[in-house]
Amino acid sequence: MNGPHSTQLHEAQMRLLRRFIATFLPPQDKFHRNLANEINYVTTTLNRVLLHHFGFRVNKEMVTEALQDNKCILFTKNDQANNRKYQRRIVPSEQNFLGTLFSTEKTDVQETVYVHADIDAGTVRTLRLTTIPIPENTAPDKRLQVKELLHRLKEWKKIEISPENPV
Repeated sequence: MNGPHSTQLHEAQMRLLRRFIATFLPPQDKFHRNLANEINYVTTTLNRVLLHHFGFRVNKEMVTEALQDNKCILFTKNDQANNRKYQRRIVPSEQNFLGTLFSTEKTDVQETVYVHADIDAGTVRTLRLTTIPIPENTAPDKRLQVKELLHRLKEWKKIEISPENPV
């Protein structure tokens, strides 16, 4: 399955993933650490959304590459506390951080487990909610947020998946 068709399909999926991230998860320039902007959470959310709406899966390497291609900065916390505040360590895209991030032989687990992307955590959470039925006890404003994002997703899909723009 690693023929030219497989490579073309992977490249088309990466293009779609990059456009999706550029549209729905642009860089924020805030550098907040949150569960919802941690790479594993972002990857599982994008995997659910893209599988649900576009029929393909993504992995951590694909998501990290697409985020960095969209000028999103990845960062982690430094273990050294300075005046009770954690210093964030920015991971430059030029650095081969992917090898460390996805290596099974991690030497400093603390440094590679919690890698965050500089994207809006609220949008990531709302994207995740578009893949499940909205629970009855959800607040009306949150319901509206999910419905609006779902509508935006469907409209974006119509534009992106067209004869002029195949996946």
